[in-house]
Amino acid sequence: MGQMRIFLSHSSADRDFANALARALRDAGADVWFDELHLGTGRLLLEISRQLSNRPVFVVVLSKAAFNSDWVPRECEWAYIIYTREPNRIILPVAAGLIDPGDWYEMLWLEGFRRVAAPGGLPYPREEAIERTLRLLSLTSERYASRLATPLPIAQGTQPPNRARSVDIKDVCWNCGKPNPNRLPVCSHCGVTFDLLEHTLRRDSDRSPAPPVAHPLVEYRKTGSPVPIMRPTSPNISDSTDHLIERGKALAVQMHFTEAKTSFEQATQIEPDNFDAWFNLGDVYNAMSQWRDGLMAWERAVKLDPSSSRAWSKRGQSLYHLQQYQESLRSFENAIVLDPLDGDCWYGKSLVLRKLGQDEEAKLMERLAHDLDE
Repeated sequence: MGQMRIFLSHSSADRDFANALARALRDAGADVWFDELHLGTGRLLLEISRQLSNRPVFVVVLSKAAFNSDWVPRECEWAYIIYTREPNRIILPVAAGLIDPGDWYEMLWLEGFRRVAAPGGLPYPREEAIERTLRLLSLTSERYASRLATPLPIAQGTQPPNRARSVDIKDVCWNCGKPNPNRLPVCSHCGVTFDLLEHTLRRDSDRSPAPPVAHPLVEYRKTGSPVPIMRPTSPNISDSTDHLIERGKALAVQMHFTEAKTSFEQATQIEPDNFDAWFNLGDVYNAMSQWRDGLMAWERAVKLDPSSSRAWSKRGQSLYHLQQYQESLRSFENAIVLDPLDGDCWYGKSLVLRKLGQDEEAKLMERLAHDLDE
């Protein structure tokens, strides 16, 4: 098992929250870096550059203070630049304070990432935010193990309006009969909300709200037949493409490659034209030395996004290990055209040239790769 390496970005105003989150991540076995030593600007810039490049997971604590700080937006921008080159990285925003829609204007690209925040830009209570962060990163700690095994409760005092109090959620959907092994609050098959409907079903409850006209539960109680629910499922259900990709990334970072592969394969089945799913699946195949399967994934990835230099480079790696050197060379050359400052592409080309007996040119490529990585 590999240790997850995390860069934690935060504003000094959120230091207490960041300290608590860092402790929980470390308790779960992660290697976390953040500016605990209050380094000076010169040293901090060099250290941030080094740590960002070496840590594939970027967690940012967001609040009004974070959006208005000098360092957090910079760190987010640098992390995103690396992410665009290496889609197998993880960016996870965690809300520590209220976030208004206008707060995103300076970093609109960050708004699209899956994040730990309640509806309406509200933060979860600190303990719940930490639990959800661990869950999304597929990390567990002794302190949170029992709580992570079951769906997260609604925090006291933060219950949304017009929502019934949560009750025991069954492992089978009352409506469609499909399994709900993780006891999620929303059925991933038909979209029905378990806690509200089950609470309404309890005839002895005085707290249940009156069901609206033509409520599907009313029809269910009359006929006993499943009711079609025509509405989108929650974006947080366990089998959504985004969730599968993020879960796969978190598992891959910890070197749980077999489980990661399963997540990415499921993501490609749900959304066959998702570049991130194919890119990360190819990365896992390469890590497992399954070069032929990897090549299949990279072929799909470069077809979906021919401008990805890193996908062409990874395709070249698979072809190199399959001893298809001429085609591997063409892949690395495509990657270099797209990103001539990527030292890995030049180094990959040098390895192929050596196999083709072009040693002098290979030496030149190695020097270029070394200079670019300095």
